[in-house]
Amino acid sequence: LFNGISFEVFEFRLSGFAFTFPLFEIPSMGTEKVTEGKQVIEDEFLLKFADKLKAVKLLFQVDTRAQLRIALNITVKFPASMFGMDLGFHPEIEQFQLFPPLDELKITSTARNRIGFGDNYDNTPKIFSNLLFMLLGKHKNVNVDNVQLTSDEWLNVLKIMSVDNSDRTVQLGVTRSTIARWMTDCKITQACKAHQIVGDFTNLQASSALLELRYRKCWISIQRFAWKESELPALVELTNFEKPTAEMLDEFDDEMMCRMMMSDDVYDIF
Repeated sequence: LFNGISFEVFEFRLSGFAFTFPLFEIPSMGTEKVTEGKQVIEDEFLLKFADKLKAVKLLFQVDTRAQLRIALNITVKFPASMFGMDLGFHPEIEQFQLFPPLDELKITSTARNRIGFGDNYDNTPKIFSNLLFMLLGKHKNVNVDNVQLTSDEWLNVLKIMSVDNSDRTVQLGVTRSTIARWMTDCKITQACKAHQIVGDFTNLQASSALLELRYRKCWISIQRFAWKESELPALVELTNFEKPTAEMLDEFDDEMMCRMMMSDDVYDIF
């Protein structure tokens, strides 16, 4: 009926599928057996489908190395497009090096909670500084869960954001105890008042729902945080452009409403 189709944004949700007989190998990706219980699809079909597709931006959701291999094969066919990658697993660093520059990269668990909004990090791989800085150097918007950074490494992330001239957003899922250590090491305490300046930081707002800071040209929004020592996840969102407080609070309220609708459990939010 048609020879091609064009989209502004097209998403390949490859999670939940297993693939047979890779059409060609991405170097160092290896092979992976088909997992029982998953719907099997031939990657040759997807690659032929991609030949008929035009898109300004392609998004991929993948949970396995086999799915990632297919996604990377497809990106080769679209050198002029932007890409987004939603990973439910943690590839090896060598595999990350095969990624094209991404407009957005998200790394979490297969549960796919919003970054920093899971109940725990029991099944979420740790992201250490060497990988995080590599990702920040190559990709525009980076959203990663279970981040392990020292206070000095966190400051280096803020410095990177401050000197970048392009608008970008970085979301870090971090335990509350880690954030409390960052704050303490930077001389920011629960007693700090709004608009108080502490070194290179300005305390913009502190409430039960949101802690807002600014470091040079980097705006910092910390959601789901409490000063008490806790291993519960929280969200640290960094932007190098100012985001209205009302917008951040609306996003927080939407997330809480979504979680309440999905479960009857009572969550410790703050």
